[in-house]
Amino acid sequence: MQYLNFNTMKKTKKNHYKFLAIITFLGLFLASCSSDDDGGNTSGPEILEFEYGEGSSHSDDPVAYKGSDIHIETEIFAEDVVESITVLIHSHEVTPADGEVEWDFEQVYTGSNYQAKNVHFHEHIDVPDNILAGEYHIEFIVVDQEGNSTEAEGHLEILDPITISDVSIDNTVLR
Repeated sequence: MQYLNFNTMKKTKKNHYKFLAIITFLGLFLASCSSDDDGGNTSGPEILEFEYGEGSSHSDDPVAYKGSDIHIETEIFAEDVVESITVLIHSHEVTPADGEVEWDFEQVYTGSNYQAKNVHFHEHIDVPDNILAGEYHIEFIVVDQEGNSTEAEGHLEILDPITISDVSIDNTVLR
C-alpha cells in the first residue's frame, strides 16, 4: 500500500481549489455576457398592413388627387414604446410648370396616442392643388425608445382632379 505524504496532499487540494475557481469564474463570465444580450430589443417595430390612397374614400389604391387628401393607415407592433412616426412624401423626377410648386411633405408624429407599444396609425394629409401631378415616393418610418427603426415605403400617383364642364340636360331626355 502506498502512502501519500503531506506535501502531495497539499498540492492536490490546491489544484482542486484552482480548478473550482476557474470553473466558477467562467460560469459567472458567461452568465454576465448572456444577460447583457437579453437586456435590449434588437429588432425594430413591425409595420403591418401599410395602406395609403385617396382620403375621401379611405382607399388603399396608391392614388390621390391634387386638392384632396391622402389617407394613411397601418398597425404598428413594437416590443418597446414607439418614440416617433415620420411620414415623408416627395417626388424625384417632377419639374413644376408655370403656376405649380414643388411639394415635399414631412411630418413627425409624437403625440401620446402614438407613443405606445401597439399603435393604430390613421391620418389624412392634405395634398396642395398647385403641385405637379405624377409619381411620388412615400416613406413611413417608426422609431422606438431604444432607437430601433423600421421603414415601409411605396409609390403614390398624384393625379389632376377629374372635372366635368358644360354639362346640360335637354328637356327631351327619356328615362
